[in-house]
Amino acid sequence: MNSMPVPLLRDFSDRLSPMLVKELRHGLRTRIFTSMLIVFQLGMILLISTVMMGAPMEVVGTLFWSLSLLALLGAFPLRGFNALTSEVQGGTLDMLRLTSIPAFRIVWGKWLALFCQVLLLAASLLPYMVARYQFGGVEVAQEALALAMAVLISAIATAAYVALSSQRSLVLRLFLAAGVIGLLMPATGVIFATTYSTSGGQLMQAVLGLSGLEIAGLLIGGMVLTAYAVFTLLALAASRIASISENHSTWKRLVHLAMISLLVLISAALVFHSEAVAAMWALVPTLILTLFIGMDVMTEDMPPFATVIKKEAEWRRFPRFLARLFYPGWASGVYFYGLLMTAVLSVFGLHMYQHKWHAPSEQIFMFICVAAVPVVPVCVPLNKDNRIAQWCRVQIFLGIIGVLISIFGDLAALGTLTPLTGLMASFANYVERGSTLAVSAAIGGVWLIVAMAHARMEGLHYPYLESVVDSLRLEENASPSSTASPIAPAPPVS
Repeated sequence: MNSMPVPLLRDFSDRLSPMLVKELRHGLRTRIFTSMLIVFQLGMILLISTVMMGAPMEVVGTLFWSLSLLALLGAFPLRGFNALTSEVQGGTLDMLRLTSIPAFRIVWGKWLALFCQVLLLAASLLPYMVARYQFGGVEVAQEALALAMAVLISAIATAAYVALSSQRSLVLRLFLAAGVIGLLMPATGVIFATTYSTSGGQLMQAVLGLSGLEIAGLLIGGMVLTAYAVFTLLALAASRIASISENHSTWKRLVHLAMISLLVLISAALVFHSEAVAAMWALVPTLILTLFIGMDVMTEDMPPFATVIKKEAEWRRFPRFLARLFYPGWASGVYFYGLLMTAVLSVFGLHMYQHKWHAPSEQIFMFICVAAVPVVPVCVPLNKDNRIAQWCRVQIFLGIIGVLISIFGDLAALGTLTPLTGLMASFANYVERGSTLAVSAAIGGVWLIVAMAHARMEGLHYPYLESVVDSLRLEENASPSSTASPIAPAPPVS
């Protein structure tokens, strides 16, 4: 009987993104990837072999997850540290732009190629997990939950390193990478706790005690938050490598507004839960995301051409002052951040009133300081060429000053000059925490007013661009066959 020959997979499908195909070909053929994968597999084989020699399963399990998390959360995501910087230094980024590939697709292709390699590594762990299960002492549900958590966290870590690679300064990238590693430490602890028999068993009992709807909500919520975090980081990187004629701010802010609004509604519903901690599981991530969004939108460059805001300026269903919230540029970003933070702090105030917080005045002062932290670099425009680098440098400098003030308690009064140092000084000086927070909140309010004043003055550029858009639209209506100039004309000279 004749049978049809099975077709061989010789190349990637044409349906895939060209950027993804390019990065996958390059990534899978590099010596770094093959060497890391081979060394990891040899280490796992030796580790599983020790079980047959009588090694304790607890020790083997600890070493197994140590090696796995070192690869999933450390080695493989770190390959994105130079993902975009290598393109800039090699001069290939401009060539990619000539192919009409949008900046977000470039960043998306790099992240997806790296994450596919992470998934390949995670899939290679399954046989070793089955082998450990055969030897006994392993709970399948706990191991599967730990592996799923590690993959999701690895996706966020990979996106964070790709976002950091959009900055050319090596020192700044090293500082930010150290911050990412610091944030991964508690995540690693949670994964380890999931694999232990005692803590992991308690976690599984708590999860299984929930209703089916609550379990589905946890799973969907975790997936949605992971996807949103990855999107936010990749959108930040794309807006930093895009050409000045691309507008990445409007759709990015629309997604931010939708996500924060959803989280605020969920938090407001959980405020009326019998347990006070229930709402904090949604409020704290919402506050952290809002602070990060504020850093992103308040470090954007102002639009140089009228065509960058052409679509937004022609929104007829919204007044101009509302449409300006979605214009690119840090001036509109200050007000957009203020809108999001006001919604988040309103839910915090509702939670304080509903559950009768202890020392509410101190909590209010602390929230004001937290809200004012991202706006401080806006008031000190030292480097207009790279605003995100300036923002990070100012915050790192203030963080170092705050640590010094915390060590030397006599300098607590100096910490009230900025919100970040004021918060750190208040935690270091428990006796005078209330007065320190009160002064820091008052000065933080001044920082907010100064930032809005700067944004107001810089925002005078928007009405001029809108007038240019209106004139271009009138020209198009008068002569549809003519082609309007994509660059805004210079102001008339008297």
